[in-house]
Order: sequence, then C-alpha cells, then structure tokens
Amino acid sequence: MTITEEKTLEQLLLKYDGAVPRYTSYPPANFFTEDPAVADCEELLRTSNHVGPRNISLYIHIPFCARRCLFCGCHTETGRPGVFIRQYLEMLQKEFRLLLSYLDRSRPVTQIHFGGGTPNFVPFANLEELMKCITGELHLDPSAEIAMECDPSLISLPRLEELRRVGFNRLSFGIQDVNPQVLGAVDRRPSRIAAEELVHICRSLGFTGINLDLIYGLPFQTRESFQKTVDAIIEADPDRVSLFPYAHVPWVKGHQAALQKFPMPDSMDRLRIGAESREAFLRAGYDAIGMDHFSKP
Repeated sequence: MTITEEKTLEQLLLKYDGAVPRYTSYPPANFFTEDPAVADCEELLRTSNHVGPRNISLYIHIPFCARRCLFCGCHTETGRPGVFIRQYLEMLQKEFRLLLSYLDRSRPVTQIHFGGGTPNFVPFANLEELMKCITGELHLDPSAEIAMECDPSLISLPRLEELRRVGFNRLSFGIQDVNPQVLGAVDRRPSRIAAEELVHICRSLGFTGINLDLIYGLPFQTRESFQKTVDAIIEADPDRVSLFPYAHVPWVKGHQAALQKFPMPDSMDRLRIGAESREAFLRAGYDAIGMDHFSKP
C-alpha cells in the first residue's frame, strides 16, 4: 500500500467510520419496516411462477451449534437436545410442503443452500431426510449447486463422503483465522483438518466451488499475523474466499462483550488489514466478485 493510498484510507475513515449493517441485502434488514401479511407472501410466491426468472433458489436455515463462538452475529441456538433439533427439521419439511402448494413444481431448482448456525452439527440422518423431502418434490436442475456451511472442527472424511453421497457439491468452511491465539480468544475450535488438506480432500470427492471464510478485526489480530492466515488460505487454493469484517455489536449480541477484555485492531488497522488482504487475493489470481468475496476466474 502506497503512502498516498494510506492517506486516502485515513481520510475516508475519518469521514465514514461508523457502525453500519452488513451488505447482505438491499435495503438492509434494519430498514425493513413492515411484517408482510400471510396473503402477501402467498401472492408473492404465486407471482414468482410467471414473473421474473423461472429458476428457484432455496435457503434452509439450521440454527444449531455445538457451542457459540464469541464473534458470532448470526441467529444460533446452543445446548438444544436432540429431540428439539429433530422436531425443528420435521417442521422445516412441513413448511416446505406448505410452500409447494404455491409453486409451479416444473420450475428448475438451481441452488439449495444450507446455512446456520452449523448445519453439519445436526445428525446426518436428519439432513438426509430433509434433502430427500426437497429433491423428491421439485425438479432439480442437473447443474444445481447444493451447498452447506460447515464448521471445520466437526468435519471428517466419513462425513464429507456422506454429504457428497446425498447430493451436496459445494461446501463453505468457517476457517476465520489459523492463529491459535485468535481462535482461543473467540472460543473457536480450530479445523480438524488443515485448510490445504481439507480443500484437496473435498476436490478428490467431487466437490466444486469450495469456499473458505475469514474474519478480520478479531482479538490479537495484527496486520502481520493476518497476512500469515491469508498466505495459508492462498496456499490451500480454494475456489472462493469470503473475507468478512467482524461486526462488534454487543448491544445486540451480548456474548460479544466478552471480547472487550482482549486487544483488538482499531478502525485504521482493520481498514489496512482488509485492504492488504484484498490486494493479496487479487495478486494470487482471484477476482473480486463483491465487497468481501473472491473467486477464481
């Protein structure tokens, strides 16, 4: 980063520094003003059958986690018994069948995404049953992307083989950082399999579009330490990388307050880490496909 570029960043930071929502939708969720009526939702589903693209993308939220990472800003549930998790997945099937009554079943499904939470935390038999429910009722496009977000500390070769067998072809792993001190501070268990080996195993099983997540702005991270993490991810050679800034909102997610006892990068260092990481991924041959996502051409 040149001196001129750094000065420009400092000026932008002074002008725009502040807490803002993540850029995951437009308008962002905090600008949503009304709960839609049931009739409105039903009409939107019916209208989608003949207005706009015909393909269907499904998102399935699995909120359960073995433990809550202290940086987490997602809607998650920990400590739930197995019977509760099973009942939740059964209710998802009921909700899916309800949606089916409004959809043209001949429409091709081109994407199914399981997010969380930690989808790979729940018993595989329950996931398999849910997948059969979905794929048995809708027309799955031959090139459909069926993806799951995974906690790499819970992954194993047998589980990867099971996921591939039931149709998953894309996986996203929440690596976040490879520094043990950082992971310890945020109460995140490290990956059971090193990132480079994990990517290699997934490719050998036929997974494509393998994504690794990183988070910057966490306790004990420095420009130098995070560069080592970025280097390790580049060496792992995933198809995609997500580079997220940590959102510290303890007034919303109370557990995040536990991180305030640790040294954390200030706003300028966060900006530098993000900019330098972006440059590193671009130099490594990745294309920037969004504010915080990178993909191989």
